[in-house]
Amino acid sequence: MSDRSSPARRKASMADVAELAGVSAMTVSNVINRPEVVSEATRGKVHAAMRELRYRNNLVARSLRLAQPRQIGYVLPEQDPVGNQYMDTFLHDLAAGCQAADRNLTLITERDTEALMAACEDLYFGQSAAGFIISNVESADPRPVELHRRDIPFAAYGRTDEAFASPWSWVEGDAALGIETAVDHVAERGHRELAFVGADPASVTMAQRETGYRAACRRLGLTRSLASGRIIACATDVASGFRAATDLLGS
Repeated sequence: MSDRSSPARRKASMADVAELAGVSAMTVSNVINRPEVVSEATRGKVHAAMRELRYRNNLVARSLRLAQPRQIGYVLPEQDPVGNQYMDTFLHDLAAGCQAADRNLTLITERDTEALMAACEDLYFGQSAAGFIISNVESADPRPVELHRRDIPFAAYGRTDEAFASPWSWVEGDAALGIETAVDHVAERGHRELAFVGADPASVTMAQRETGYRAACRRLGLTRSLASGRIIACATDVASGFRAATDLLGS
């Protein structure tokens, strides 16, 4: 039995891969770290050699060499008892984005702000994480404020009431435009008596949705749909929404 196939063999090195592929160790390093500078044919030979030798790049050593952690921390939002397919998709896409950027996603579950900040400090200043992503940001959310105060890099999905005056990076969907599009959709099908369920002034997103609903109704001349009884605030659980819709349909 050859040395390569022996179960007791030593772990393959980058030099072993280079020898088998017939290239230099620098070329193997480029295939791993800067594949865009290596031809497709050469990348194919190196990858074939890596597979044959079962070579695995030393990620810890690589992080030390680049002086940059490979972890991105994601602060999980509070669990939704009825499920949230939107945020499930968000997490999946976030993981895919990290993988494409050659980063690993670390999930953080702390709910209390103080405990969360302690966890983020340990991960960032301990050089285990390069930065963080927070989601479901509300108008008075303390998390972005505290992370910014500690000079911990992060990006927010959602905005506080400071909106564009915020000194940190944030992104969100256009909630107002989304509801305007929904109103247009039902109005084009002949529906003239509409209502908006879920208005919550404490939520930045809900406030934007209400703004979009009001704007679309005014634009389409649906004045009756703007009456006080047509804009209903309710809790986020399914039962509350069901009761609100039942009351509206029966009125």
